[in-house]
Amino acid sequence: MPISNLERILSVAPRKSIKSLSGFQRTYSGTYEKPSSLIDIMTDQLLLRIEEIFQSGLIKRYRRERYITNNPSGKIKPFHSALLSSRKQVPIAVCEKFVKSSDTRSNQVLKFALCKLVNYYEDREKLDQRSRELKRNIARFSDLGVSTINSCSTNEIELLIDDVPNHRYGYANALGLARLINMEMGIRVRSWGRFAEMPSVFIDMANVFESYAREILQRNFKNYPDYSVLDGNVSGHLGSKQKLFCSFALEGAVPPATPDIVIRSNSQVELIIDVKYKPPRRVPDRSDINQVICYGESYKCSRVMILYPSSTNMSQEVKLVGRIGSIDVFTGIVNLNSNNLVISESEFSSAVYKLLKT
Repeated sequence: MPISNLERILSVAPRKSIKSLSGFQRTYSGTYEKPSSLIDIMTDQLLLRIEEIFQSGLIKRYRRERYITNNPSGKIKPFHSALLSSRKQVPIAVCEKFVKSSDTRSNQVLKFALCKLVNYYEDREKLDQRSRELKRNIARFSDLGVSTINSCSTNEIELLIDDVPNHRYGYANALGLARLINMEMGIRVRSWGRFAEMPSVFIDMANVFESYAREILQRNFKNYPDYSVLDGNVSGHLGSKQKLFCSFALEGAVPPATPDIVIRSNSQVELIIDVKYKPPRRVPDRSDINQVICYGESYKCSRVMILYPSSTNMSQEVKLVGRIGSIDVFTGIVNLNSNNLVISESEFSSAVYKLLKT
């Protein structure tokens, strides 16, 4: 299913399953959408490239240094030496020479990217192994200055990448990733580019779409304080997971009821939504109908919905399919290919709210 808004969906969905396929490299273009899971992958790749760089050694450049000494070497500056010796009343030489230094702009850019990532994870209170590795690598660059944000412009880093020796390919790859990080950009998953090379990624869209649908309802239902949008997969104050059977005659644990989305008003369950990442159908599959009816009975809820994505310009429809016993079965659609996904999210949430008020 083609999805033009994939980066937006990934950035909204708080829970997703994204894995990198290390054996399949590709190049990516940049985007200002920054899903946290893709930032994690970018961070891991940058740390990997920097480790490769240190195994081969940092690139060093010659730079001119001036120093004052009683044991001169290099080029002596006669005028400055004579002036300083006259003032100090002792023989002193002012010398210049070229020395190799790792304090280069390329290495500064890499250090700057590491610092940006540390701030990113500290702001999100994700002080895990990844954060510790970032700090450890910053310490390895302790002799370097930190490049300013102006020095990390896209054009300058492009020039730095072009200047990397051909046999130091890992440097160019690391600088490409640093460019995205320093410009506070993510990767555009669905398009190719030359901003950075990383492994291909595998996205569990069923998991992503479920998380995305729940999140957009939670965000938009903040305007309707009488209702709570909960996760039926978890327990606690943010969840609505419960036992499937009201009485259970067999030995062992009672199976749980885990609908994807539960909408409550006070203690009453008003709507059960189960999310299916597959093309919408006028009449849902029998297995999907059976599932939501089962949830409706378990939660004593008279309205259930099967929610689908769409990649065509279908309206954000909520339609009644029919009634089974005392339960009304609805279908819902979210158009993931909308030209303005934010508006589409709001329209779908409004349609759900309208259903609840009828």
